[in-house]
Amino acid sequence: MKTFFRSLRASGAARGRAASARGIASLAVLTLLLAGASGLSAFAGPDNGPGSGTGGGGAPPSFSGGGGGGDETVGTLPSVGNGPVLDIRRLGRITRPSLYIQGPIHDVLSAAVVVRGDRRVLAQPMSGGELRLVFLGDVQVGLDRQSFHVAALRVGVALPESSSALRSFASWNGQELPSWTYVYELPIAQFEANGLLDQAPVLAGVQTAAGVMRYQASAQPELIVLTQGR
Repeated sequence: MKTFFRSLRASGAARGRAASARGIASLAVLTLLLAGASGLSAFAGPDNGPGSGTGGGGAPPSFSGGGGGGDETVGTLPSVGNGPVLDIRRLGRITRPSLYIQGPIHDVLSAAVVVRGDRRVLAQPMSGGELRLVFLGDVQVGLDRQSFHVAALRVGVALPESSSALRSFASWNGQELPSWTYVYELPIAQFEANGLLDQAPVLAGVQTAAGVMRYQASAQPELIVLTQGR
């Protein structure tokens, strides 16, 4: 974990330059996304609720195969340290329950500051000028806490179109979150705003025929940390 947060110990000036760079990159990526918007119109449908395979958002394309891949890269955002923060894809396959963050386009693109693991994310333009970024692999991502708080970014799990959840579960501080059974969206923004995420992480999981995927959301002084893995 020390390695994960090492890049956050840069000077204030360096962080300011990184934030500015992320803003510029956000605009560049947005331009690319809008240029391909006609091919993404299927993502921008209304919320379909439970059983839609989208975690409550627009319908994804047809998915197949194993661990995701063969995707078209749209762009990347610079990191605070070395290498890109996110590898953003316009096309991709969701082959297992996959963590997502969603909100206003600029806020979503600029929130991620540190990533460990699989950096690939599928960009899905949503209604109301929002963007959903779906994490395609095992990952731990640190989101700037102030940006997350101000934008009240939404966190949930998107299911492959061809899969159904056999079981889902979520808890906080040993208490079950029963609404998770029906809506694949976690109350991370609410828990962060109320200080509950500082007290204990939110733990969740979704089981499909392919196995169980597990998720965790926790708070650090400067970050909201989301983790996805088997």
